[in-house]
Amino acid sequence: MAVEAKVNRVLENDYVQVEVKAKNVGPRYFKVHKDRADEFCASYKKNDKKMTFITNAFFIASAFLGSLIAQIFTRNLKNKALQMTIGIVGAAIGAVGSVFGSVGILEKNGKRLLEKFNAEQIFYEDKKTVADIISKKTK
Repeated sequence: MAVEAKVNRVLENDYVQVEVKAKNVGPRYFKVHKDRADEFCASYKKNDKKMTFITNAFFIASAFLGSLIAQIFTRNLKNKALQMTIGIVGAAIGAVGSVFGSVGILEKNGKRLLEKFNAEQIFYEDKKTVADIISKKTK
């Protein structure tokens, strides 16, 4: 998933707002010193690519490991259909477990990036109501 990070607004005290857009995710905003904004954007993109690769590799490896462990425990079963079903369930459990594990990695890495650039995330209050969201989806 490619992200687009760019400076989109000047803030007070030599700070700028960096907007990060990603496919299927709402924009995120960060307050960064103007002297380090370009470097922050480049690092954010590089970090996103690295974390995407790590998350995908972790997901695949966990699913494979879950399936392998299930196959080891069921190798003496005569019913191959049951053995395969347990293997698939093991893979699913491993994959779900990888999601929880990778969230911790992503959170820690994101905090490290913000600390490195002395940046902070800006949260804007969204004034949309439920009726606005529903009417937008029906159009």
